[in-house]
Amino acid sequence: MQNNQKDDRLIPLIRITLGFLAVLSIISGPLLYLYPGGTEQYWAWEVQPEMSVMWLGASYTFAAMSLMTILFLGRFQKLFVVLLAVWPFSCTMLFATLIHIDRFFVDRIVFWIWLIIYIVVPFATPAIWLLNKNHAIPHQEGELQFPKNSAYIAGLISLGFFLLAAVLIFNPAVAASFWPWNLTPLMSRVIGGWILAWAASALSLVFERRYLSYREFIPEAGVWLLLILIGGWRYSAQFDFSRPSTYIFFVGLGLMALSLFYLFFSWERRYRRLDSEREAKISVIGP
Repeated sequence: MQNNQKDDRLIPLIRITLGFLAVLSIISGPLLYLYPGGTEQYWAWEVQPEMSVMWLGASYTFAAMSLMTILFLGRFQKLFVVLLAVWPFSCTMLFATLIHIDRFFVDRIVFWIWLIIYIVVPFATPAIWLLNKNHAIPHQEGELQFPKNSAYIAGLISLGFFLLAAVLIFNPAVAASFWPWNLTPLMSRVIGGWILAWAASALSLVFERRYLSYREFIPEAGVWLLLILIGGWRYSAQFDFSRPSTYIFFVGLGLMALSLFYLFFSWERRYRRLDSEREAKISVIGP
């Protein structure tokens, strides 16, 4: 009976939960990205300047893409890296909300939706794993995996992101002194939460090296970074070009995006070649 459950499927309750979050992300991401100047009218708090709104819009657009990917494919294997990234992110969002509650429009329904989500999600993420883990499939022989050395590199990258996120979250005044554009304490912690998600995503490679666990998310992350860069170009006047961090921001995100697309196309070729070889062997062996 236990073996029959190893089908890698998502149970209906988790599909419903992810579907709800996907709908909210599909609405929030494009709305923020396309209309960054009106957050005081439609968002849970007034976000300033517009470049901070563009970051939020690009990030929730990425969240929408990732959640729709998981729902479309319906594979639990795709969920590990997402859960690992979402848990520290959601905890940070709750922390930022509670200590900056005076910045929020508490009389709006959008605030209560925001608050309830970030109260529930930190508990829901481990629950999702526990409820669905019996359907997880074990590693298969010959499955395409990233090399062990890449896990060590990812660990170092993760450490760098963790340190940057820690400054943004726990010392917004220091973060504001070097950040490329003006940051409020609340927005510093929000961006820190997203960078913490980057750190957790990189760290996931230490525990999960199967290419298929990351396949769709790699180019989607590249699109995420490109959207942030486009926002930076659109609101370049809000950047302080006397700070080295401005140049690090544009060059760093650009290189990260290019690296992600290169990683995807190079490993996709390997995957397709391996898949073709496997099919050829099956056809030779016959039914």
